[in-house]
Amino acid sequence: YPLRRQRQMCIRDRMQDNPEMQAVLNDPELMQAIQRFDIEAIQNNPKIIRLMKSRDMQQIQSKVN
Repeated sequence: YPLRRQRQMCIRDRMQDNPEMQAVLNDPELMQAIQRFDIEAIQNNPKIIRLMKSRDMQQIQSKVN
């Protein structure tokens, strides 16, 4: 588990510095949609789309899959 936790911390730190993630976190309407679990609003949001296409997120997804 220690290696897994270290990897999770690295991913968290990397995403905190990601500009696409910052755009999501700084958007009050989008954050409300996330809190409401409004999947349609989240999936169709341009900021989420950019985040999911970002290099950082692509690297994370390749490690998870």
